[in-house]
Amino acid sequence: MLFVLVMCVKEMLLLLLLSSLLLEMLFVFLLLLVCVCRRWQVPCLLMLTLRAARELSVLFVDSGTLNNMQS
Repeated sequence: MLFVLVMCVKEMLLLLLLSSLLLEMLFVFLLLLVCVCRRWQVPCLLMLTLRAARELSVLFVDSGTLNNMQS
């Protein structure tokens, strides 16, 4: 359990530093893995995680287009 927590923190730090879509998807996969291992309500958490991933990707696309328009 501690190892999974350390991996999640590491992934969050990588997301903050690099903020690439690939790392986002890896983090979402890690969250899903933790949910399955803990046997929580997987469908509910799956929907929440997918919604969060979609919103994050839209956010990155919007910020990318804004940066392109400003330059």
